[in-house]
Amino acid sequence: MMFINTASNIYSTRAPTASTSTYPSNSANNITTGNAASGGDSVQISSSAYKALNDSKATTSDGVKLIFDRVNSDPEFAKEMANVYTYSRDFELVDLNDLPSLSDASAMSAYTQQVKSFENEADKIRDQRIQIYTEMKGSGASDSDIFNKIMQFNKNLPEDYQAKTGLDKYSKYLKSA
Repeated sequence: MMFINTASNIYSTRAPTASTSTYPSNSANNITTGNAASGGDSVQISSSAYKALNDSKATTSDGVKLIFDRVNSDPEFAKEMANVYTYSRDFELVDLNDLPSLSDASAMSAYTQQVKSFENEADKIRDQRIQIYTEMKGSGASDSDIFNKIMQFNKNLPEDYQAKTGLDKYSKYLKSA
């Protein structure tokens, strides 16, 4: 799951923490995955894909369906989405009202440990997606097929992980494996 920054086409895949993080970016209108593959936490997509995501209101079920429809009909969009959903690390959706107080050191320490644990799990899952992508690319699969395979992989993740990340919103558009 990604949150869309409406001011730019850089998508953060990091959960909020008490520290400030800098996200790598590239001014070109291409996907930037160099840092993602080596543990970075941002992906940049082209302006047209960004516009399509915003126009589709991708956080709604209708928007999600539009993304699937477009991936299956537009090879360039499929290429971008296959890359984005392969190399982006999931992050846990957080209710900001549930965050511990910065002045409560014990609660903040426990929360920080929880975030680190989730990030480790998300890194392992991203590595599995990269393996799927690499194997399918190597065998000549279409980007649409790769995107759909990645989405099927997501659907087969544990339900609690899907709910934590919002991936469950995508599952209803896929046939069971």
